[in-house]
Amino acid sequence: MKRKLVLTSAVVLILALLAAGTFAYFTKDARATNVITTGTIDITLNDETGTGWKLEGVMPGQAVEKKVSITNNGSAEAWLRVKLAVRVTVDGEEMPLTFGDGQSVLLFSTGDRWIAQDGYYYYRDATKSGDTTKQLFSSLQLNPLLPNAYQGCTVTVDVLAQAVQVKNNNVYLTADGAEFKDADGQS
Repeated sequence: MKRKLVLTSAVVLILALLAAGTFAYFTKDARATNVITTGTIDITLNDETGTGWKLEGVMPGQAVEKKVSITNNGSAEAWLRVKLAVRVTVDGEEMPLTFGDGQSVLLFSTGDRWIAQDGYYYYRDATKSGDTTKQLFSSLQLNPLLPNAYQGCTVTVDVLAQAVQVKNNNVYLTADGAEFKDADGQS
């Protein structure tokens, strides 16, 4: 009886091993490769007057042409803004940017679609891939009331352009600068 039990146990064990081996032949592996590529934010500051633009002999009140725009070279729609760094020197000495009762040495008006806010100039519309903004300046001149202390002055205007993605960026402004809510109800 003991021998029968051992023999039966051995047969059951062998059958179990054969069944497990059979299961191994019926398995399958599967793999899915997912690739996520981000969009790009890339801009070009177009300064049609060129880098190193230098005008000499400009008199107070005389308008000068300075064509500045931005092109969105990235794949994503972008919000654009510009900061101007203005420096005035006479014979190498820094001069104030204002004189008298707070009048600015350099007078300019922004072009169509630009709005001044918090020290920056914001383009009012989101800029699509491949699009170029309207000109930043509509006019640029030295103040006609510039005092004699500014004779021979050099005015340097550095333009810094920045871009940020439109998608998933909850800062939306209308053309007049007021916030509005996006499609998800966020402001």
